[in-house]
Amino acid sequence: MNTSKLRRVLAALGLAVLAGGLAPVASAEPASQPVSAAVTVHVTGVVNMHIQDYETVLPNEDCYFTQPVDFFWSSNSGTAKFIMVGHCGGEVRVEVDHLYNVSNDGVLHVHAVGRLYEGANSHDTTDLNGTNDQWFSIPSGGAPDLSSLALHNTDEGHDWAFIDFQLTTR
Repeated sequence: MNTSKLRRVLAALGLAVLAGGLAPVASAEPASQPVSAAVTVHVTGVVNMHIQDYETVLPNEDCYFTQPVDFFWSSNSGTAKFIMVGHCGGEVRVEVDHLYNVSNDGVLHVHAVGRLYEGANSHDTTDLNGTNDQWFSIPSGGAPDLSSLALHNTDEGHDWAFIDFQLTTR
């Protein structure tokens, strides 16, 4: 094998020929960071929704909804998205997107995005009267976390919804 071919083979192996023997070649690329293994958490709990449809003459209508939460999610899985929808009194619809991410340290990050619609028919209305969003984080293996999201009818007043997240990770 000629000397130039030997140098190319050794360079490909990350070595160089020096007068005293072989030595590592300095890399033009930065040293790579160790890749941490994905962390998986088991998310359990419930999301409770309480909606009030305000009535000027009749009694107000209160409606309650519960969505169980039970899934496994990993830090390399991206975002998990769930949607909860509640209707109350025929005039109010509440939609809540809850999005979940897990960081490499096992912490669950939740982003809750709520919308309150009010119109003559809550199933079809596009009359958006209130929005809110909330971020919260839950350490892995900790006690149950209780976080809330409040929505209010900012256009016509009085209608509201409270969404409570009671979640645990392990």
